[in-house]
Amino acid sequence: MTSEAQRLHDIEARFAIADLIHGYARLVRYDTPGEVAELFAPDGWFEIRDGHPDRPDYSVRNRLEGPAQIRNHLEASAGGPHPVPLIHNLIVEVEGDQARANCMMEGQIFGTSHGVFGEYRDTFRRFEGRWLFATREFTIFDPVTRP
Repeated sequence: MTSEAQRLHDIEARFAIADLIHGYARLVRYDTPGEVAELFAPDGWFEIRDGHPDRPDYSVRNRLEGPAQIRNHLEASAGGPHPVPLIHNLIVEVEGDQARANCMMEGQIFGTSHGVFGEYRDTFRRFEGRWLFATREFTIFDPVTRP
């Protein structure tokens, strides 16, 4: 049986990670690339993929290594159409000072008639007392390419 202190640690970690994920979505909605990049560990990365919801295969669209690359990538499109992300089905699993999560995202691309739908697979670690993204994989499900 898990000790009370361990259960409390895990509950606090789950809440902090859920806040991190939802905070990321809010910063994307507010179109603030610099603040989004600050949510990643110094050696963290973000990968954008194209794939299918029920198959493991995917193709990499873009891989961004570290907060500076993430910031530069997002700043290049700042002020233009951007997603208004809605996060669904969040599951967080904590193991000490590391964790992983999975959630679905759907969002309207503000300023257009387009939307985006996909899945985030994330890993986290506590860095200087704060939970940060260690890795973030976003697989975009394109309904046009479904067989």
